[in-house]
Amino acid sequence: HATAFDAQDLEITQGFMIRANAGAFETLGAKVGLLGSMSQHGFAPDFQLRRAEAVQSMTVEEIRGLAARHLDPQAMAWVVVGDARTQLPRLAALGMGPVTLLDREGNPLD
Repeated sequence: HATAFDAQDLEITQGFMIRANAGAFETLGAKVGLLGSMSQHGFAPDFQLRRAEAVQSMTVEEIRGLAARHLDPQAMAWVVVGDARTQLPRLAALGMGPVTLLDREGNPLD
């Protein structure tokens, strides 16, 4: 993933993270949970703003470096949920090894 990550991926990732950050303030329960996390972990009052600034300032090169240091696709288990008829050929094209199909209850399909 590190070598394939590009400017478009960065833009999508930044947009997702910023929108997800905004969700922390949508409901009373979300606000209480955020305050609880802040208290439990000793986060500064402006940690959400600093986090958003950090996300916005990330570069493609920084993300590639982080991915190269911390992600090992061969050691990961990938879970893909979707329509096997349309998604299975795309998964096979990735060349990441055999695919195990499961039914809705998690039982292997023969």
